[in-house]
Order: sequence, then structure tokens, then C-alpha cells
Amino acid sequence: MDFPTDNPIQRFSHHLFWDMDKSKMDLIGSKKQIIYQVVEFGKLDDWNLLRTLYSADEIIGVVTQLPSLDVVTLSFLCHYYQLDKKQFRCYKPNASATDFWKS
Repeated sequence: MDFPTDNPIQRFSHHLFWDMDKSKMDLIGSKKQIIYQVVEFGKLDDWNLLRTLYSADEIIGVVTQLPSLDVVTLSFLCHYYQLDKKQFRCYKPNASATDFWKS
């Protein structure tokens, strides 16, 4: 299936933006939504396309300010971009497990 080359958003997997009209989205105005959807729900091809459309600084700037991320996604992004989890707005350290027998 060929997609129009004038709108690179059309090249992302259909499931990422199934509820949105891709023809009305643009790379600048929809940047946060695009980056969030791809890092959370995208396939490897979507990730590779995202990296060609946005710089590392743009991606880092968005993902570190997201209010929530899956723990696996957070770990991947930390490893890939060599970031500390504490740099992410969504990071909350897990409380230590309480001793079951002392409660």
C-alpha cells in the first residue's frame, strides 16, 4: 500500500492513530501526541521513522515531560538515550516492600 509522501504521518502504523484523522495532523502541532503514541504503542518501524522525523533532543524533551509511561518504555528510553529515570516527570520510585509478617 502506497502512502502520500507529502505527509510522513501517513507512514506510521494504522493502529497508532486509528481514532484521529492523520490528514489533519502535522509534525509540529501534533509532535507530543505522535512521540507519545510511537514510544508507547509503536512497532520498530514506527520508532525508526520517528527518529528520522525528530531529533534526539526533541524526542527527549517530550518524553521526559510526559505524565505517564509504561515501565518498560521508561527503561528502554533511559537505556537508549543514556538518561536517568529521575529526569522523567512520570518516574516515581517504588516504595520498599513491607515485611508481610510484621504488618
